[in-house]
Amino acid sequence: SFIRPQYFEELDVVAKVLQRDPGATAKVEGHADKRPTSKRDYNIKLSERRAKAVMEYLIKAGGIGASRLSAKGCGFDVPVAPNDTEANMQKNRRTEIYITPSAEARAAKAKAGKSGGSAVMDMSQPQDVPEEMPVAMPEEMPVK
Repeated sequence: SFIRPQYFEELDVVAKVLQRDPGATAKVEGHADKRPTSKRDYNIKLSERRAKAVMEYLIKAGGIGASRLSAKGCGFDVPVAPNDTEANMQKNRRTEIYITPSAEARAAKAKAGKSGGSAVMDMSQPQDVPEEMPVAMPEEMPVK
C-alpha cells in the first residue's frame, strides 16, 4: 500500500497533534469495500496494509514513536455506506485515525471546562483534542 501525496498534509496535521501531546496515542484503522467476489481474509489484510502505511508515515515523516501507535485492518466489516454503487464503495475504502489524548491533556481540558473555557476547538493545544478524535481519509491508499 502507498499513500497518495495529496494526503500528506492531513497526516502532517495528525502528527502535529500527537507531537504537541507526547502522551497521546493513536489507533489507525484501515477499511475496505465489499464487492460480490470479495473475500473477507483478503480484505482484512488489505485494510491492515492501509493502516500500517499510515502508521509508518506518522513514524517516519511525523517523528511519532511506534509505541504510541497501533494499526488494525477492519476489512469490509465497518462500512460507512452501502456497497451498492462505485461512489459508495469508494467511501468504504478509507483509513480512520483515532487520537486519545494523554491523562494530563484530559485533566487540563477538564480544568479549563470548569473555569468557563472556550467551546471552540483549537487544534494548536493538546488539551483541546477530543477524547477520541477520528480523522478519516477516503481511498488514500490503493494497493499497487
